[in-house]
Amino acid sequence: MYSGSGSSPRPIKDFITTNNNGVNWIKIGDCSGKYVTNTAQKITQEGAKKSRYVKVGDFIISNSMSYGKPYILKIDGYIHDGWFVLRLNNDLVNTDYFYYLLSSNYIREQYDALATGAIVQNISSDLIKKVTFKLPPLQEQQRIVKILNEAFENIEKAKQNALQNLNNVKELFESYVEQIFHYDCENIVSTTFSQEFKIRSGDFLSAQNMNLNGGYDVYGGNGINGKHDTYNYSGENIIIGRVGEKCGNIHYVNDDIWVTDNAFVLIDTEHGFDKRFLYYLLTKLNLRQYATKSTHPVISGKSLKDVVVSFPDNTEIQQKIVAQLDELQEQTKRLEQIYEQKIKDLDELKQSILQKAFNGEL
Repeated sequence: MYSGSGSSPRPIKDFITTNNNGVNWIKIGDCSGKYVTNTAQKITQEGAKKSRYVKVGDFIISNSMSYGKPYILKIDGYIHDGWFVLRLNNDLVNTDYFYYLLSSNYIREQYDALATGAIVQNISSDLIKKVTFKLPPLQEQQRIVKILNEAFENIEKAKQNALQNLNNVKELFESYVEQIFHYDCENIVSTTFSQEFKIRSGDFLSAQNMNLNGGYDVYGGNGINGKHDTYNYSGENIIIGRVGEKCGNIHYVNDDIWVTDNAFVLIDTEHGFDKRFLYYLLTKLNLRQYATKSTHPVISGKSLKDVVVSFPDNTEIQQKIVAQLDELQEQTKRLEQIYEQKIKDLDELKQSILQKAFNGEL
């Protein structure tokens, strides 16, 4: 078996090309499922000389971050130093058997034991060569693969059914929410975000001032992201993520909290509102869609000012809507937990079967 690490021409931007004579440059973004079939980028022939060539049938394994997941190449190409390559002797090793082996906890547990690094765990070529496994005769490998293929085909069908059911539950909830917010009542107000709401950014808080032992949750652009010794908001509040991957997300909080400048606090409204109704109303508006289209998404008062907002100007009606939505959300979450647990159980069943296979119990 041949093994080795990838290598990168640097700076890589100088070697990326769109020319027809470019060669496949394989990155983690090109990998999903079992096989690598194409690449988003190519590098020049000169860059290829400074990289590692890999060919159809080779296994590549990420050696850092989410390390250890195997992929089988269906294309030739070149890999950078974030990859490790294995090339089999097909007279001794069945490709599918080896894929199942590398995908198993049997091997993963050895990776974890060998992994190094306090923050980003990684595996080196020296360490991966210390991984041990039993290799039965080729005919036995083929027998095991046949059993695994049949079992996993059934597991995958069950998993896809559970995933579909999970999606159906979410879509059904969204459909009911849409119906509920088509108000069947009088005194409906239709206005804009800036006319109806006043929002204010939270206060600056550096990472150094976070305190894991503090008594108050810290809310930022992506939700709760730490603890602090003091609070700057209390009681019922609506928090809107302002900056970050999940900017625009809405939180209803009835507690003492700290809000950073990566989030907005809704401080005043033109009309009377039940705060839980406001949570559902703003969630339905999907404010994330109004973020700047950049690598660092941000929403602002300016980007939200013309967003149309419609609601019944009657808190009793709002509270009835909240009661409907709370019950619906509770039922939805209960069903989601059932299907999520089923998916988890199926994944664990798959690993249990793999464990038996590589312990000689199939």
